[in-house]
Amino acid sequence: MTGKGGAAGFGGGVIASGGSTGSGGVAGFGGMTVTGGVIASGGSMGSGGVVGLGGMTGTSGTSVGHYVVSADGLTVTDTTTGLVWQRDVAHSRPGCQYSPLCNLFEAKAYCASLALDGPGWRLPTEDELVSIVDTAVGSAPKIDQTAFPYTPPEGFWTSSPAADSSGFVCFVHFGYGGTGSANPVVFFKVRCVR
Repeated sequence: MTGKGGAAGFGGGVIASGGSTGSGGVAGFGGMTVTGGVIASGGSMGSGGVVGLGGMTGTSGTSVGHYVVSADGLTVTDTTTGLVWQRDVAHSRPGCQYSPLCNLFEAKAYCASLALDGPGWRLPTEDELVSIVDTAVGSAPKIDQTAFPYTPPEGFWTSSPAADSSGFVCFVHFGYGGTGSANPVVFFKVRCVR
């Protein structure tokens, strides 16, 4: 089922299987394939949905469930996986033609050049990005909305090649919490990790 705002492609459409695209959609230059409704390897992430602010505050940041937001509010550390995530996804992405949307090549270059609290940023793998999906959240986006505010219910690039589509790359859609694959020239959001 295609939701409002859907995905538009020049030279390819959208193939959905068991899921639906969320509002916000994506414009791109190639098709994309959406597979599966909800992927959350090992079950729902987030231990019961949105966790409100609480816990300790201090120079190391604010605890939000198993996430720790940095004192400057720019990064989020997942204490379960040890990954550090870029928190902001709403602002511009330098080097991306349709900023803040990027094609895969622009997304990789953007993350590699990011100097947010130090170097070492990269585009996450599919498994890494799925680890912050929270399917227990009642409404989109399917993510802890306190730790990751202003996340749009849209697709985000990963660095993982699609197993089922030659030349396509996996994305995670936070509108419904599922994954899919897309032509690398399609434009999606970017959240970097290190």
